[in-house]
Amino acid sequence: MRIIFSFSHQNISPLIGVCVQHNDLTSVYNLSSRGSLEEALQGKHVLGWEERFQIAIGLGEALDYLHNQCSNPVTHRDVKSSNVLLSDEFEPQLSDFGLSIWDQSLVNTQNKGTWWGHLDT
Repeated sequence: MRIIFSFSHQNISPLIGVCVQHNDLTSVYNLSSRGSLEEALQGKHVLGWEERFQIAIGLGEALDYLHNQCSNPVTHRDVKSSNVLLSDEFEPQLSDFGLSIWDQSLVNTQNKGTWWGHLDT
């Protein structure tokens, strides 16, 4: 929790609060009017190139902030479409820092999981 409370960036969703009940931790964020990027990709509304570009740039800026601008760099470790929230203007906000760690400057190039991507044809 200490990690996320130290952030201040327009493309990182601020944590409003937490709830602990029966050993379950729930993070509370602002309501995002357009839901998640995952929902937008699977919905009826087709994202235009301008919206896609804006989302990609905003997410890149959030990651640059975490990796290069924080006093203690952070590795998110769970960047995926369901963890990118969208505002009315399709401004992305990275959320869900439950797996995040302070960067120890360790580099690991081994595959540790699988990725289910999205391809537009």
